[in-house]
Amino acid sequence: MHFCITGTGRCGSKLLRNLFHIHPALFVYDETHWIPKMYEFFGTGEAEVEALINIIRRTNHVTGLPVTELDEARLATDLAGATRMTVAQFCDVLGKSFAQKEGKTLWADKTPDYGPNLQVLQTLWPNCRFVHIVRHGLEVALSMSRHPGFRWMASAQEMWWCPPSFNRYYQAVDTVERPFADFLDLWYRRFQRIRNESTRLHPDSYLEVRFEDLIAAPEGTLTKIAAFVDVAAPEDWVSEALSLIDVRRIRSHAREIEGGNIHPRHRELLTSLGYDWTTQAG
Repeated sequence: MHFCITGTGRCGSKLLRNLFHIHPALFVYDETHWIPKMYEFFGTGEAEVEALINIIRRTNHVTGLPVTELDEARLATDLAGATRMTVAQFCDVLGKSFAQKEGKTLWADKTPDYGPNLQVLQTLWPNCRFVHIVRHGLEVALSMSRHPGFRWMASAQEMWWCPPSFNRYYQAVDTVERPFADFLDLWYRRFQRIRNESTRLHPDSYLEVRFEDLIAAPEGTLTKIAAFVDVAAPEDWVSEALSLIDVRRIRSHAREIEGGNIHPRHRELLTSLGYDWTTQAG
């Protein structure tokens, strides 16, 4: 894995992924969720390749569909008869297979729910770097409150999707209506957990980028991220990426939120991140 995009979810990570996925050298997964389960089962040791593939097959979106569609015939060719591999070796073969299918050479991942697993990823890939995309917490929480996966997490009082995505464990708890404050707290706790996890990473391997800066100053923000993850920023890629950013589709909805729903701890974090919750709320 060359780098990983993480975040609280509903924070602009999909847009950032799409901008880098069109890079001529990069294939970027649109969420995997299965690497922590592989590490849980096998650590850094070798495993049966079929067991690793089976973990992918059993990892699902909230829709019930697999998070990753495998071309198993192509994968069998790329594995060249190997029956046992480490998690990192297997994921590298699979990632490079997806990349080569698109004429690319490097693979990366965008899975916001890897926030508490950054150290695990860096154990598997010591040179991996991490881009944490940050967005106004009120916008994030409001979007969470309208998303089926986050509505389920708030109902189940779960923090991350990776554990319940395996074997459809999310079906064990029904989704119920939750107050907005629960989603704001989910944003808060996920953000703080990512920040905490970042303290255990190698120096200079973690970068925070504001979604608002990506929108307001896209060229400078993209080239900054490209330099951090050690990929070139050719002019044609930057130009194409800028064309994908449609600021007309990005509207603030935070004024819909009542100020009384904002706990002092949420206000403190919003202020520390440079977000003016007093004018956004109420």
